[in-house]
Amino acid sequence: MNNFEAKFGFLPKKKVILKGDSISIGKNEFALDDIQCIYYRPFNFSKNEWGSVYFSFDGEKPEQENLFAKNVFNFTNGQTSAVNELLALLDIKVINTRGDFKSQEKGEDLELQQRQLDEKRERTQAKIAAMRDKKEMSKKIICPNCQSTDVSFMGNDRKSFSVGKAAAGTILTGGVGALAGFTGKKGKNQWFCKNCNQVFETKK
Repeated sequence: MNNFEAKFGFLPKKKVILKGDSISIGKNEFALDDIQCIYYRPFNFSKNEWGSVYFSFDGEKPEQENLFAKNVFNFTNGQTSAVNELLALLDIKVINTRGDFKSQEKGEDLELQQRQLDEKRERTQAKIAAMRDKKEMSKKIICPNCQSTDVSFMGNDRKSFSVGKAAAGTILTGGVGALAGFTGKKGKNQWFCKNCNQVFETKK
């Protein structure tokens, strides 16, 4: 399940939350299945104009840009990377536009921007997948000799009952102190690598 949360725009910002099969923009929530496509207008450096993301329910672009529309949010240049991350999580067609929503630019220039947007989405998706894989790998026990994860737990080398500790505990604390001989310190976990037959230890 893909989850995402960020604020876009500037004073006041709109909070965009992706959770499961729905997305909310401010106080308005929409089902992802109802969205036909997304019109994405990148931030305009030359004119210093907002970038915009418009969720279309009928596949059509709006006749004019409405900052207060419930299914659109604007973003600054510094928020572009967060927008790309959001779009990469959505399995919805993204159409790249330039200028205001009214203009339908055609030709090689627009096609180039669309390819660049698709490539950016692919890179973001690959980055997210790599981060997830790295996180999953960090949870696994890896053999330090061959880097294999095909290992089996052998046991913990917790120290056994110590007569000396029990005697010392009795002298210092009385009869109850004899229990100190049973409270051995937790040792390291021992593992056996099935790939290289190496035995190794971990702290936990």
